[in-house]
Amino acid sequence: MQGPGSPERKRGPYRAASRLDLRLFPPSFCLPCLELHDAMMNGRSSIGGHRAADVRFVDSHCHLDMVQIFDSEAIPWMKEAGCLPVSWSFCGRVDTADDLKTYFVGQKDAIARLNREGLRCYYLCGVHPRNIPPDLAPSQVPELLLPCLDDPFCLGIGEIGLETGSGREKEILRAHLDMAEEVVRRGKVFGIHTPRRDKKAVTEKILDMLKDYIRHRRSIVVDHCTGETIASVLRMGLWAGITMSPEKTRVHDLIRIIHAHGGDTGRIMLNTDSGASYHRDLSVLVSEESIGKAARAALLRENALVFYRLA
Repeated sequence: MQGPGSPERKRGPYRAASRLDLRLFPPSFCLPCLELHDAMMNGRSSIGGHRAADVRFVDSHCHLDMVQIFDSEAIPWMKEAGCLPVSWSFCGRVDTADDLKTYFVGQKDAIARLNREGLRCYYLCGVHPRNIPPDLAPSQVPELLLPCLDDPFCLGIGEIGLETGSGREKEILRAHLDMAEEVVRRGKVFGIHTPRRDKKAVTEKILDMLKDYIRHRRSIVVDHCTGETIASVLRMGLWAGITMSPEKTRVHDLIRIIHAHGGDTGRIMLNTDSGASYHRDLSVLVSEESIGKAARAALLRENALVFYRLA
């Protein structure tokens, strides 16, 4: 994660409160998740104040469990703005595999509660490369994540990937990717992290690993792409995520990337990667006339809805 997901930002108040945060979210007491989800998808509910057709933009990667704590005013703003967010896993400080298990339960409950309170949202679950505890065995990864995949609000596995490209990170990433047959069978997806430092070199390591799973390319998005990495991602038939924020990609950067690909916006989706504070960059792009209307619709809404099987 970058921008708001920079190491310094995420390890601020959230790290200090991590022992409490892991257990911060109350259990779900209202509608069962499946009933709530079905009602929402069938248009029988006013979850988020709008149906799918009323979504103005999709934030394809953020961290709602952090946003609701440190920038709680952003939650009603997202409802009013017509934002449909997809929250990816990142749990601050992790010391043991049990910490991860506790976090995943809390993440599930947080997303269910936000939906009950009127924000239509979903999530991905996974072990971020900066969240790998020393006692986590690769064989434990499916045990941790399969219960999450049973949740209809969980759209797949993420945020996974490489931060430094170490052997330890690679074995945990491969443990996630080895779940591909089951994940895709369920109609779910993978969200892959690329780091800020040594981005090109580490991205190439990730893409090399993904060659073994390339038959599932329609279900994999490689995120935090930049002008120097996006071409390699798209050439492999994978989806590409671009993080829009003051610290990462600005409008002029996005325009340059689009022009470099002949104006083609296929398989590209946008996000904010917001954590400790929520960036409003996507809402500004909705009316950015320097990008064509059809291209804006694809980048901000349509591509993400297709990728996440929400269209």
